[in-house]
Amino acid sequence: MLTSFAVLLAAVQATPSPAAVPSAPLTAPGRSLRDLPGIKITYHDISEKDLKDITKALAKKKPLTPAQQALLGATTDWKTNPRMTQLKKGTECTATSAAINFSASADLPRFNPASLKPADAAEWTKYLALTEAQAAEKLWFAYDRRTAFEQAVVGKPCDVASRDGNAALDKMKADAAAFQPTVR
Repeated sequence: MLTSFAVLLAAVQATPSPAAVPSAPLTAPGRSLRDLPGIKITYHDISEKDLKDITKALAKKKPLTPAQQALLGATTDWKTNPRMTQLKKGTECTATSAAINFSASADLPRFNPASLKPADAAEWTKYLALTEAQAAEKLWFAYDRRTAFEQAVVGKPCDVASRDGNAALDKMKADAAAFQPTVR
């Protein structure tokens, strides 16, 4: 019989992907959360002593999401601060450069599995690795799309650059919201 934590792990691994997947290429696998520029990682401590209680604690911290119906155990967030340089010559204005300052955060569970039975400790370690990999994939997906803003802006008249830059940022946000990690 599977423990409740094993059921949780199986549910996270079996989370279905949505029908509409963003058309942009997937994030390259193997990039860690700590390698992401501008990342702030925080941890919430899990003090429970067995997997059943750990599962309950995770459910309180990060409850079932409507889209996935699985506990993820981590939360992620990201923000952009776009900027554009303009060159004005008489009545003409052209966007000459653009960049996005990207910042991200991840909140992960932390627990010392030494107090668990070896099989339970192995499940916890696997779950934590999966949780961190999914958080990394979600944030790298958003980070990799920041160049769309730059491409939408540079070399265009300022009014068009502003409109196209805002559209690129909106698409970046929509794609990131629809994205589901492939790591299972």
